[in-house]
Amino acid sequence: MPAEDARPRIAPLEPPYAPDTASMLAKWMPPGSDVEPLGPFRTLAVHGSSGDACWDERQSAVMSLAEELHATSTISEELRQRLRTFLG
Repeated sequence: MPAEDARPRIAPLEPPYAPDTASMLAKWMPPGSDVEPLGPFRTLAVHGSSGDACWDERQSAVMSLAEELHATSTISEELRQRLRTFLG
């Protein structure tokens, strides 16, 4: 298998963090943790919405799924149709 570029497509946020970002990241970590938040959390801190320009159409649909499930615990028919485009 050929070696792939190990760099992330979207770079995670690096410290020092703005106070509001540090507070958000702290909520995703175990209480009292002195470990740096994982890269995916630091990426979402910068690009955390399905409408962000960094996501392609498929990624945006998956992010919308997560957002909708979190907000409503359901999936709208509109989003189901959108997801069917990618998932069959």
